[in-house]
Amino acid sequence: LDAIPDIMFRQRVDGTYLDVRSKEGSLIVPADLISRNLHDIPLVVPEAVKQGIFEHLQAAVETGERQLYEYEIPGLDGVHTYESRCVRSGVDEAIRIVRDVTESKRAEVALRESEAQFRGIFENAAIGIGLTGADGTLLKANPTLEAFLGYSETEMRGQDFANITYPDDRTIDLTLTSEVIDGVRDSFQIEKRYIRKDGQIFWGRLTVSAVCNLAREFQFTVAILEDINDRKLRELALNESERRFRATFNSSFQFTALLEPDGTVI
Repeated sequence: LDAIPDIMFRQRVDGTYLDVRSKEGSLIVPADLISRNLHDIPLVVPEAVKQGIFEHLQAAVETGERQLYEYEIPGLDGVHTYESRCVRSGVDEAIRIVRDVTESKRAEVALRESEAQFRGIFENAAIGIGLTGADGTLLKANPTLEAFLGYSETEMRGQDFANITYPDDRTIDLTLTSEVIDGVRDSFQIEKRYIRKDGQIFWGRLTVSAVCNLAREFQFTVAILEDINDRKLRELALNESERRFRATFNSSFQFTALLEPDGTVI
């Protein structure tokens, strides 16, 4: 029992401490508790927590089933969270094994807050965001990406990006994505065409990066798509206009020059 990293209390159902084992460096001194009752411990332990421990003990003794109780106690460095597991050890006694789970609880809170922030960004971003697996299958798309491509949430889920990519742009897209997945490059950005559900071409600036776990193993890619459709259409229209102008100019046999008043070519 001395090797147990948690704090162990053996108590009667009335709250009397029969034995206490604490890990090295713990603030709990066994001699200060043995033979004393839970009612007698300092006010640092809230009355509501004491009552919960009593109920915890009684339930373990009466039912013979393991009981789990989580509670908080204020400390000098903030509130600490403890997890107490209680099992019957005699006719009128039980063993409580208590662990300080403050850090893991704080990590859980931080993770939930981070996830909430990500969901807020994901759902409300003015750019399209998609999460894809190694096979190119879309795992999740935000509303903006769905609107860009004209598909519903259900239609987008499980969609293969290769199938909605303009044929001429598939090779470069797949090649660069494979390099990101394989760790050859961290990310890439290209301008490419998509085929919307209504058959129209949609131009987007695509940025792709990989998300890995702590072991550097690939989990999924994050694809961020910016709407550049209007700009590309204007560029294409301008290029086409310039092409036609050059074609017309090059096929013309007209001669243009500056002349003096007497007709001499300058």
